[in-house]
Amino acid sequence: MSNAAKQAVSLAPAPSTVTQIKLEVNDSQGSSLIPPLTLSPSRTGPVTASFDIPSGAGRVFIARALGEDGTMLFQGQVTVDLPPNVLTKVGIEMVPNAIIISPSNVSVAASTSQQFAATIVGLSSQSVTWSVNGVSGGNSTVGTIASISGNPAVYTAPASPATSQIITIRATSVSSPGIFGEATVSISGGVVTPPPSTVLIQPYGIAIEPGGTTAVVTDSICCGNQGRLSRVDLTTLQPIETVASGFSVPRGVAIEQGTGAALVVDSGTCCSTSGTLTRVNLTTGAKTVVASGLGNPTGITLEEGGNTALVSGGSQLYRINLTSGAVTPVSNVGGSGVSLEPDGLSALVVSFNLSRVDLATGSISQLPVSQGLSGTGLVVESNDYALITQTLCCSSTGGILSRMNLATGVLQTIGSGLNNPAGIAVESTRQTVLVVEQGTACCVPGTPKITRLNLPVSKVKPVFMGFSNPKGIAKESTGTALVVDERGTLSRIDPASGAITSITSRLNVPQRVVVESGGTTALVTQRDNLSRVHLTTGAITPLCTGLLSPTGISIEAGGASALVSESVSGKLLRCNLSSGTVTVIAVDLSSPQNVQIEPGGASAVVLSGGNLSRVILASGIVTRINSNCCFPAYSDFAIESGGSTALVSIASCCSSSGEMQRIDLRTGNVISTLVSSLNQPNALIIESSGASALVIEPGAKRISRVNLTALTITPVVYWLGAPAAIAIESSENSALVLDSTLGRVLRLNLSSGALTLLASGLSSPSGIAMESGEDTVLVVEGPSFTCCTPSPEKLTRVTLATGALSTITTLLDTPRSVAIGSGGDTAFVTEFTSGRVMEVDLTSGTVTVVTSGFSSPQGIAIEAGGTSALVAGGNSCCSSTPVNGLHRITLASGARTPISTTQSFGQVAVETGGTTALVTGTLGCCSGINSLIRVDLATGTNTTLATGLGGAFSNFSLGLAILPDGQSALVTDPATGKIVQVPLP
Repeated sequence: MSNAAKQAVSLAPAPSTVTQIKLEVNDSQGSSLIPPLTLSPSRTGPVTASFDIPSGAGRVFIARALGEDGTMLFQGQVTVDLPPNVLTKVGIEMVPNAIIISPSNVSVAASTSQQFAATIVGLSSQSVTWSVNGVSGGNSTVGTIASISGNPAVYTAPASPATSQIITIRATSVSSPGIFGEATVSISGGVVTPPPSTVLIQPYGIAIEPGGTTAVVTDSICCGNQGRLSRVDLTTLQPIETVASGFSVPRGVAIEQGTGAALVVDSGTCCSTSGTLTRVNLTTGAKTVVASGLGNPTGITLEEGGNTALVSGGSQLYRINLTSGAVTPVSNVGGSGVSLEPDGLSALVVSFNLSRVDLATGSISQLPVSQGLSGTGLVVESNDYALITQTLCCSSTGGILSRMNLATGVLQTIGSGLNNPAGIAVESTRQTVLVVEQGTACCVPGTPKITRLNLPVSKVKPVFMGFSNPKGIAKESTGTALVVDERGTLSRIDPASGAITSITSRLNVPQRVVVESGGTTALVTQRDNLSRVHLTTGAITPLCTGLLSPTGISIEAGGASALVSESVSGKLLRCNLSSGTVTVIAVDLSSPQNVQIEPGGASAVVLSGGNLSRVILASGIVTRINSNCCFPAYSDFAIESGGSTALVSIASCCSSSGEMQRIDLRTGNVISTLVSSLNQPNALIIESSGASALVIEPGAKRISRVNLTALTITPVVYWLGAPAAIAIESSENSALVLDSTLGRVLRLNLSSGALTLLASGLSSPSGIAMESGEDTVLVVEGPSFTCCTPSPEKLTRVTLATGALSTITTLLDTPRSVAIGSGGDTAFVTEFTSGRVMEVDLTSGTVTVVTSGFSSPQGIAIEAGGTSALVAGGNSCCSSTPVNGLHRITLASGARTPISTTQSFGQVAVETGGTTALVTGTLGCCSGINSLIRVDLATGTNTTLATGLGGAFSNFSLGLAILPDGQSALVTDPATGKIVQVPLP
């Protein structure tokens, strides 16, 4: 403020019993002028603090010295006038706790009275005023208090308390209003009696105390401020005592390391409208409100250093300074749980989805979860995994604890049958986890308790991620290249081997990438900032923030700054990579997508509105280079050595065709069309030799090398469109993947993740089976499936060495999966629309009906012995009498026996031993499949092993194959193009 003056406050040395000093500054009306300060005491000299206070008359300085348990030991105040713009020194003399109320803690019954006396020390006036829960004289709700000649006073409890409750009596000095004493009164006789501390009523949050033998648990009893913090013995997992009470609806809890205190989030949603964060002394139970006015807060996590906490509210993520109590909104994302990620730069928030929040910018990115979450508790395990509790409403067995792979969104089931699980705490061994079961899931009663679960060593891991919508590419000095994908990944591709290696999956809709000098870091534009990514650790550091959809990047000479184009604002910006300062260079560009600095550094070329323009960096003058007024427009460009020419990629908006041209940057004229058979090309780079370029072809799901002399196109890296089926090769290090979108068979190296194209030209293939000798595979194919519209389709043999295709039969109706009979001379095919299982003679192509009457059969697997098969089916959009689940059919007679019919299934694979099978489970009619389930073939019992495995794609199921060791399975997701490995417990 303009009339504020810096003040210096000096406090005398504190005795050893004082652990902290609280300082307040109020105006003459009692309104706070600064946030409350907490000072560390000095044993040898004065405690001095300097800060700005608005000038004016009657400024009241109040100091209180607290002991280790939070008890006020000394207090004092002084009133001074502060002239403007003058440094004023204020000394506060504190006297021993000036007002002591006796008794200090008492229990009374409803409608009964209790007398209190106030002993006053160090003050000339002996007069005090009395209040109850902050209400002068009290009221009918909290009780009334009346003084007898100013001191003592008689308190009368309310006649009909809503519930048993705890209230606070305060005596305040008349001469020094900042000095007061307090006593606590417990009232009995209400409608509800507080339960004993050895019983949990509605627990929610949990935090393990130092030493690891006990934990504190928040426990709610709505209403009447009966919520409490209980201590639980971790040997018996039973509550042993109440640490603190008087909360409304306590939720999350966290331990403050080294302070002997816990932080409790009280949502206050049951009987109040304002949530709080409260510090609880774990020895005495003393409570201190750190912050208030929070909107329905639930989760809490401490930031690095322990000086601030993140609290998740109903629609807001807050940062709270634990010293001053200052509350700062971080991001407009709400959730029930929050957990800091290992780098300390971001946090995860869980509710009906999982969000990542950049703590510097507040930007939000959704993690790739293919299903809605009912998330309550959340703990980040590592860079790659997080633990999440979920509750399925009105189901006493619906609660689960899962481990999520953060790159894929797949949830590995760790514990099921939990009743309304909430808080999570990982024990020090990292081998076990504690879960709070609230005991009442929406409408199903249960027993509240703490449950210990083992954390499995084996985890879900991605085998192949590929790309979704790759946007930018940058060359590295080693011959490899970096690619950013809009779903949040930065990957390294090796054109020599075809391998794709993930560097990070934590970016927020990245657009372009460029490697910095030295080659250890890269700059990436993402949703609202320019960030630096360490190429070894994947660490992300925001450099320039608050940008509007930044796209292209080009580093200026010296490496201290970079040019960035903003597509929304149409501006070209300069970003100082040290300070983060942003300067506007040019405006009125048309949705600029990329920028490259020309040789000499005085100008840059910008891809704007599908054309190239030149920007003079000193003046910001923009000049059009070419006048390509007709579509298709340029997708990307790269300046060639010498700077007089550039390569441009051109994608047609109406077909898969695309070109690469060379243009003259001086005239804008097209020198030549280099190649014209690219498939929807976008980003491109010129390789270090200058003799070739790499171009991304999203239409073909590949990255290709264009030889600029021979004018040839050579694919170097593939990714998957819709992997509909998968089969393991006997080498155990490779698998065959059927890509339905582009009609391809590819070999996946399970170690490197590299894909090799083996065959193409298939029509919407959906099932694959390996023939004896592994030289050929059988594939079922046909046009894209349309619900209720059957069409003739076929079974095809693919020769893997040559990619040759040969038709075995066309007499099939929407075939979905195929399995080869035990003799190798026949195959069995499921027909999705007709609901039949067909036998095909692989020599003659003769087709015979084995059985019919299924509802949308999909997967099929031959059982040991070869006389029976398992068939998995799902709801049909058109079937009025669906037959769902898993069935066994006798191949000779066609007889069908139901095994599990509680839900829809997709693919099926028999596990080693033959007593169980794996199936992919559906979400219902014409929907995607998102879970991996084990079915006991004797009892039909279903056990969910993993969820979040994929979404809907043309009604295809997830591909499924068990690895030869039987310890894990590969699952493909046609919706996202990913393949994951799921451990089999």
